[in-house]
Amino acid sequence: MKLVNLGVVIAMVAGCGGGSSAGPDAAGPVDAGGRADAPDPGADAGSGSGSGSGAGSVPEILAGPNLGSVRDFAVGPDAIYPLVLINGHYALVRCPLTGCSDTPQVLGQVGNTTNGRGVAIAGSGVFWLSDPETIMRANLDGTGVAPRYQFLSGQVEFPLRASGSTLYFSYQPDTFKPVVMALDAEGTAAPAPLAATQAADVGFSDRLDVVADKLVFWHDQQGTDPHAIQVLDLTANTTTTVGSTVDISSAGFALATSGVAWVEEQSSTADVRACLFGATCDATTAGPPTFVALAAAGDDVFFGGRTSDNRATIVSCDLPSLAARTCVPRVLADPATAVDLLQLRALEVTADAIYAGTDPEGGGALWRIAR
Repeated sequence: MKLVNLGVVIAMVAGCGGGSSAGPDAAGPVDAGGRADAPDPGADAGSGSGSGSGAGSVPEILAGPNLGSVRDFAVGPDAIYPLVLINGHYALVRCPLTGCSDTPQVLGQVGNTTNGRGVAIAGSGVFWLSDPETIMRANLDGTGVAPRYQFLSGQVEFPLRASGSTLYFSYQPDTFKPVVMALDAEGTAAPAPLAATQAADVGFSDRLDVVADKLVFWHDQQGTDPHAIQVLDLTANTTTTVGSTVDISSAGFALATSGVAWVEEQSSTADVRACLFGATCDATTAGPPTFVALAAAGDDVFFGGRTSDNRATIVSCDLPSLAARTCVPRVLADPATAVDLLQLRALEVTADAIYAGTDPEGGGALWRIAR
């Protein structure tokens, strides 16, 4: 492979790169395989997955619809870093946790080939994709913007994930056999492939999440269904298979305390499924309906649902009940209108709040819901 690390060249075979050509006006975010996300499965689905589970907190608007669809963001200790649309182009901006102004601090322009996705906080910096080959870095106060690493072929897949001072991502080389890589957030070394995650067969979509010393990953291998969901113990360097599935949403894959949860995408619907560690997992039965985004905190899983009066909202289930298919989703947000949380694109959960990125259908596109 051929890589560039701020001027340091490592010899490799040249190959194809690039990514999806969809721009900010596409109907939905397009994943690495070129497929647009499915339409909101709850838009005309009656009461939906949140029906009858009670009222929640009123969402606060952190970014207005003028900043376009928020498809990815990262939450820091004193700021939030969303990817937004400014004058028709994606940009990473830095905003106070209280919200973005109409002219937020811009850290860097982002190519439309990223579809407005790919940002994470690792160590003392925020990292993002300026294009599918280039990882940028800035200090958390927005200073020190510089390229951290650039590939000369292949591409980095959404999402970026971090644990401590290490950034993790899936890299698609010109062989189309993806591998998860680890990048030291505080150093200058090249990213290192995690050999246990190397795909044996050609594939075009990859998902991952990491919490502490566990990394979960999934490769969509061409010509085979379903595909294994595997967990890598980063300390012991051992891999175990948790379950298998056909198609996982690019923003809907999360590692919880006792297992893994994901959004299973079909041609026009999506639902939430889960597998417990150490259990025989049969994830072929559909779970609660949802859109494309999902997040976990401990063993609580958060995803899009519906209130009893059919408004888009955020709901939660504990992972064991999701795996057992006994979950009755709990409504966590009480939006002002039926479209305020419609088309949920990204979720992140902290100790005191749920942050949600959506299309600009209602009063905002980036939201905070108190826990």
